[in-house]
Amino acid sequence: MPPGSIINQAAWDLFNYNRTGILASSSSRTNVFIRTKFQPVNDSRPDIQVIIGTPNGTSLWALAYLLQPNSRGRVILASRDPTDAPIVQMNYFSDPASHDVNTLMEGIRRVNQIFSTAPMHNSGFHSFSNLSDDIEFKNYLYGNKSSTANSNSGDHFTGTCKMGIDSMAVVDPRLRVRGIVGLRVIDASIMPFITSGNTQAPVYMIGEKGAQMILDDNNSTGTSAASSLHRSYNFSIVIIFYLVFYISTLIKQH
Repeated sequence: MPPGSIINQAAWDLFNYNRTGILASSSSRTNVFIRTKFQPVNDSRPDIQVIIGTPNGTSLWALAYLLQPNSRGRVILASRDPTDAPIVQMNYFSDPASHDVNTLMEGIRRVNQIFSTAPMHNSGFHSFSNLSDDIEFKNYLYGNKSSTANSNSGDHFTGTCKMGIDSMAVVDPRLRVRGIVGLRVIDASIMPFITSGNTQAPVYMIGEKGAQMILDDNNSTGTSAASSLHRSYNFSIVIIFYLVFYISTLIKQH
């Protein structure tokens, strides 16, 4: 345990006893949502999420995430062999207007402003040294020939099988794959656009909704089949009745 850390033996004893205390919570305890100047006036959603954590109880770190990227990645087949892994192209910061990198830089500058205020003055927080120079800032994020990139993904991948009714939609509004009977996709890949925050809770909702759709469709199919059987049964009774009536009429005539 690091010197001065609040994660001491007492913390371990408390956690082992009743699963409470500092060890029962995530190190990422604070989420801040920011609307930067790049977000349209008529769009009330935040476009930056900042996760602030306390790795050992005595220090802080902050990560800024872009919430509505304009850049689009691709997933394509590597071959006709279904066992071959697909080719995934992330295409980070590839939008022609540079919206993504400009928004992210603005978000990091806002975080720096927060940590530069009086209450945070002695936190020891530090970031990239030259936040005012866009070119140098972009090199820091992108990386270059002499340095690696200092940006990565939050691993909230979505949208590869989007839901909709247009020609680019893979699944319909009931999550059924177009053109294939009996196949649905029920996960984050059906989102037409990524949500403004972590995707875990929305994926739970998609799973619950998708499961209910399957149950509803199965019940509807069962009811329809039962109704068809009932109609066929009634029709058969009518035919038998007329046959009996016709035969009895013939017998009476003879």
